Amino acid sequence: MKKLNIHCLILIFDELRADKKSLYSCLLVNKEWCYLVIPILWKNYPTYFIMIKAKIINNITNVVFKDFSKKRNLLEQEIYKLFVSQCKGIKELEWQTSQPLPSFPGALTCFSRLYSLQVDLSHVNSNNLYEMAHICKDLGELTICGFSQDVRGLTFLINEQRNLKSITLNAKKELCQELSKVLARKGHTISNLSLVGSFGFISHSFLTSLVNLKKLKVCYCFVKYEEIEEFQEYLANSTFPELQSLEIYYNLLCLKEFAKLIEKTEGNISNISSLSFLNFNSSTEYTGIFLKAISNHCPKIKNLATHIGPEDLKYVKSLLMNCRNLISLNLDSLRENNNNIGDELLDILTKFSPRCLTNIMISGDWKYSIDSFENYFESYRERKSLRFMINFQI
Repeated sequence: MKKLNIHCLILIFDELRADKKSLYSCLLVNKEWCYLVIPILWKNYPTYFIMIKAKIINNITNVVFKDFSKKRNLLEQEIYKLFVSQCKGIKELEWQTSQPLPSFPGALTCFSRLYSLQVDLSHVNSNNLYEMAHICKDLGELTICGFSQDVRGLTFLINEQRNLKSITLNAKKELCQELSKVLARKGHTISNLSLVGSFGFISHSFLTSLVNLKKLKVCYCFVKYEEIEEFQEYLANSTFPELQSLEIYYNLLCLKEFAKLIEKTEGNISNISSLSFLNFNSSTEYTGIFLKAISNHCPKIKNLATHIGPEDLKYVKSLLMNCRNLISLNLDSLRENNNNIGDELLDILTKFSPRCLTNIMISGDWKYSIDSFENYFESYRERKSLRFMINFQI
């Protein structure tokens, strides 16, 4: 017998189903063994979720064909075809390969129920996105990464979605203005927006169209002044009445605009985080304005993390008196020279904190006395639980 028949191989591989390491080795022998082993490895894997990453397939093909790029590409293609043909109705996909997944046999049954899609434009070309747009029209979540000169397929994909709710922009270089326009057209369905490094890469004019936005996350650092100005302009003209969560990271130069944004909400915000790991002195004058807006317009807030300066303690007092649903509070310093506000802050926390506030973190940059701590913890003696932390910056 020159080679075992398929039935014998299946029996052998089935006996090895608990030995993942051996099965992985068998996967690399040849294409026939690969076809037989993958269904066994994936037998108990949930069909509603799959991550297809180029690096996973690259690890396999690099072992088999180190120096033969053509053969390596063929094997990579066959493995992806097998994934697509074997997986039915997946819900989540991370697309990081140049392989034309929507053109493979079984793509319709594989991707038609797709809900969450992450696209790396550095690998996925416009034609493949066109094809995917004809298959899946009910995306709820879309994450855009990488860079491509041609985003026509991406804009077509977005335009075809019936109920797109969440958008994450993590672009690396400039995207065409058409993308901003198509996001504006989806403004009535988008409720979750994450901007990660989008400054200078896309016009933020679409912000004014997001009338049903509930969650907003903005991460930006080392941006040019004119790029900040463009964002500030559209943010100031935007209104998100249903906003429930606001997260701002790395840079606090837009606190004034975010404060105005909070003032225009309907009071349903429950989570705010505005923490910077950078020192921007120009932001210090607006921390009080930001706290005041939260105090007056966020009665339902439960979690708050923000910076305060030495002139902001009056707003902390007002915040504790008005926001009686507060559970978690994180107050960080602005790294200023005036660090003698620790005792006064503890006194305010002692007298005005709501009973439900049991998770507190305060900056280690401020000076505290032993007596202030004793008084503070004495006031919390009757509470069931308290998590108190001082964050010392090194």
